[in-house]
Amino acid sequence: MPSEHIAVAERLGRRWIGIDITHLAITLMKHRLEDAFGPELSPY
Repeated sequence: MPSEHIAVAERLGRRWIGIDITHLAITLMKHRLEDAFGPELSPY
């Protein structure tokens, strides 16, 4: 699921799963979500 889809799912309060093959992409996705949602980011 691309990071844009994850951000939309998070914004809608839906549960989501993000999968990628590289640690770099996962770290980038995590930082983007933290920047966009801050402390409101769901813990799952």
